[in-house]
Amino acid sequence: MAELPSALRNPVVQVCLQCGSTVRDAEGCKLPNPAALALAESLQEPAQALGVRVQLVRCFGHCTAPTAWGVRAENGWGYTFAPAPENHKDILTFVQTWLSADRFGLVPKKEMPESVKAGLKSRLPSPDYDPHL
Repeated sequence: MAELPSALRNPVVQVCLQCGSTVRDAEGCKLPNPAALALAESLQEPAQALGVRVQLVRCFGHCTAPTAWGVRAENGWGYTFAPAPENHKDILTFVQTWLSADRFGLVPKKEMPESVKAGLKSRLPSPDYDPHL
């Protein structure tokens, strides 16, 4: 039986560059959404203070949402959300809860800020997840 992790390994907040973008280049590829770039920039320093990396990615599959974001760790639950809440502090509050959650980063919905919970799109179990723990 797997042991519960003492900490999430390599936690990252990911922000989708393309979700919500309406501008395309000459080849028809979506250009980065300025709101996504601004979100990633606003999260960079406070996330780093929590030991979390911020990463820009392409395509969470929430294309019509204004800005999509998520969290992942090697040994923890992953989540995707869209749209991002207007108050980016709510994202950081969620990240702090996720980092301190006992069961591989599993955060009950009741512990999520309302603005974050409203945008919850998916929750993916950790590869280390054992439903018997």
